[in-house]
Amino acid sequence: MGKNAVMSFVFWTFACLSFAAAKSEAEKVRAIIDRVNSSWQSRNKPEATPFWHVAAYHTGNMEAYRLTGNKQYLDYSMAWAEHNRWCGATSNDRSKWKYNYGEMQEHVVSAAASPTSPTGTPTTAAST
Repeated sequence: MGKNAVMSFVFWTFACLSFAAAKSEAEKVRAIIDRVNSSWQSRNKPEATPFWHVAAYHTGNMEAYRLTGNKQYLDYSMAWAEHNRWCGATSNDRSKWKYNYGEMQEHVVSAAASPTSPTGTPTTAAST
């Protein structure tokens, strides 16, 4: 076996072991995410408010679902969204909606929920 063949063998062996180690690390991280998120969900009902702190959790929960494929995560966020009727403010009377920060049912999660901002100007993605 020539020097180049040995070097090639060593390189490819190292490359394969590195890939296997990286995959193993990714699997370890997914297992930690799965363990922590499953534990949190077992202690907290999905029927929670639609406000920013809970919504921020659900953003992460959907990423955990994407990474782990654990359908319970999707079901948990769906139950939360359905509990909150897929919106923040629950009143149909938009004249009573509040666009500033607040954690009452008349506060909308985003000004984009209304066709105009509180000042009456059209809401765009750049202005929200």
